[in-house]
Amino acid sequence: MPKKHKEEKIYIPKSTAELLPFVCIDKGLFYMNDKSYVDIMQIVTKDLISASESEIEFDMLQFEKFYKMYAADCKIIGINFPTDTKRQQQYFQHKINTADNPLFKEILQTKYEELVDVNLYYTDREYYLMIFCPSYEKYLEARNIITVTLKNVGLISEIDTEKKIRIITKLCNKATSIYG
Repeated sequence: MPKKHKEEKIYIPKSTAELLPFVCIDKGLFYMNDKSYVDIMQIVTKDLISASESEIEFDMLQFEKFYKMYAADCKIIGINFPTDTKRQQQYFQHKINTADNPLFKEILQTKYEELVDVNLYYTDREYYLMIFCPSYEKYLEARNIITVTLKNVGLISEIDTEKKIRIITKLCNKATSIYG
């Protein structure tokens, strides 16, 4: 009696749209498959080396207050991306093209080359607070807590919808840049 041959299952990879839980952007927020909302805000970073001890302690206490008052899910995201010097490069290129003095042109060319090197070899690190809310009403409550504890003291800032989309793109594809 011959053995029955099992059919091989063919694996069909899911598309990105099927894998990601984002449905649309509503009021500057990401609306998710499960009818919840996600928002992203930028954490304002400071130079801790030059900051005073009391300033650092105040900031830590503000974040502690935020974590005590905020019960919903949140995530702090750190992203490295290449330093963007394109605008400065364009300015120096314009100055080089309009300069008459050859010594001045040489100095400008050196500065331009430094900017190109910075653009190629240096990275910036930015931090973002991502909040997850089950409903729009809960989002408004969370937003109020964030405003009172972090935004009013300058520890967090709003970002536009376009940058939020670029951040999500960066999180989904590590090889992309936030700029352009």
